[in-house]
Amino acid sequence: MRSWLRLAALVMAVGSLPARADDGEALRAGYLPHRAVYDLVLIPGRDPDKSPVQAGRARMLYEFRGNQCEGWSTTTRLLTELTPQEGNPQISDIRSSTFENPLTKEFRFLTSSTVDGALREEADGTAIQDKAGQLKIALKKPSKRDVSPGPDIVYPTQHLTLLLIAAKSAQTVVEADLFDGSENGDKIYSTTAIIGRGRVTPLPDGDAGAIPELRGKPRWPFTVSFFDRAAKGGGEQTPLYDLAVEIYENGITQSMTLNYSSFSMKGKLAKLELLPITPCK
Repeated sequence: MRSWLRLAALVMAVGSLPARADDGEALRAGYLPHRAVYDLVLIPGRDPDKSPVQAGRARMLYEFRGNQCEGWSTTTRLLTELTPQEGNPQISDIRSSTFENPLTKEFRFLTSSTVDGALREEADGTAIQDKAGQLKIALKKPSKRDVSPGPDIVYPTQHLTLLLIAAKSAQTVVEADLFDGSENGDKIYSTTAIIGRGRVTPLPDGDAGAIPELRGKPRWPFTVSFFDRAAKGGGEQTPLYDLAVEIYENGITQSMTLNYSSFSMKGKLAKLELLPITPCK
């Protein structure tokens, strides 16, 4: 379940997106530091008997801190229990810590993944976008090496900002190449986001997102398809998976659904705590 890290990533190479610099600056200034808990449950496919999974649940802990001057840090932990059609339940534990600096264009990442306590994947490194727009990755783990995947690749918060700019401009499609430090620390995803209409309808009392800071704030539904950029060819490519999320303009995710070919996991904000805002110095 390597793709779980992209749940926190939203949480680019888009030449067709007419975004102004001040639009992005205004959005970034409005991102709220917060700590959130999301609970996810399995949604069976149309033919449950053909699904490799018969039961599943997950809990994601997510923390976002920082500002548009010093940068943003994110910490994520995702615990997942999946029961296959045959065999015992498997418990995976995915952890991720990242720091993204919008001024120096630097991105630091540390990720690990275990299944039933055994380490499966680990990545540790730093990426930087140079003046020519080229992304350069210096890895420490799983092995020490340098990777240069090319230009026009964005980090998670850059991607989020461009998606929200497009949403506020009533655009419906955004394409992007994304790097988030997951898997072995060198994976690039090509993404296509479909953007729905914004809404400001209030959430029910008792909902974790029904707090004063979110009342009256617009939120948009996004469906983002993730493709393996290395496998891109001339024909139509099937996405690795789709991620459907509903995001407020302040960067808080209200709900999410991760769609695979044979099953889905649907999640909702279970707990939300706003953290102190650190002003730019």
